[in-house]
Amino acid sequence: DIGYSRVNMSMMLSGASWAMLAAVPLAKRRWQVVLAFALFALIAYAQALTGGRMGYVAWGLVGLALCVLRWRRLLLVAPLVPLVIAVALPGVTERMLQGFAQTHVTGQTVTDDTLVTSDRTVAWPYVIDRIMHSPALGYGRLAMVRTGLRDELAAIGQSFPHPHNAYLECLLDNGLVGFAPVMAFYLLALVYATRLFLTPRDPWCAAVGGLTCALVLALLVASLGSQTFYPREGSVGMWAA
Repeated sequence: DIGYSRVNMSMMLSGASWAMLAAVPLAKRRWQVVLAFALFALIAYAQALTGGRMGYVAWGLVGLALCVLRWRRLLLVAPLVPLVIAVALPGVTERMLQGFAQTHVTGQTVTDDTLVTSDRTVAWPYVIDRIMHSPALGYGRLAMVRTGLRDELAAIGQSFPHPHNAYLECLLDNGLVGFAPVMAFYLLALVYATRLFLTPRDPWCAAVGGLTCALVLALLVASLGSQTFYPREGSVGMWAA
């Protein structure tokens, strides 16, 4: 569906923009450094146009993580980033704040959880309840459809062919038996990528490690509100890294 493709694109671009900066150690000439920063800005702008809020969150947290790990000088300008986004890209700010500070019929200012999470807080309790009925082994691939959970949600006016949370989807499909090795694999890949990223004297190690860190972290963060751990077109770059 279009919405899922949009958030999938947002996740992919959130990691790809920082991956461009991770490739800077490979630059031999000044114009190559300028090109890397230009691509970073272009991809970040393209991501802003997707409107995927989890992608926005992933972009911010991935950048913060990479800065803490190695690019600590960039932390000095980090407080300016929200201000620049608010001025240059007001649509991003409006999208991020959607659902907050809503005026209730009583006149009170409230936060609309269903609007903030795009109705995910309605669907997730159903998914978690179904997981608890078979926590060890799950229900197999496409459990949302096979168990009738999609139809249950459709009956209350919610269209959820998937849980919109990769962690819940993995638990629902594969149970803890399948969830544990999947998480171990991604965490192991992240640990090795971080070690490469922190290699000070080898530009190839630093570039490949940073690029992989950016793309894996983007998936792991964005998976809290969408995505899937099954291979999809949006994760091709991550698998290549």
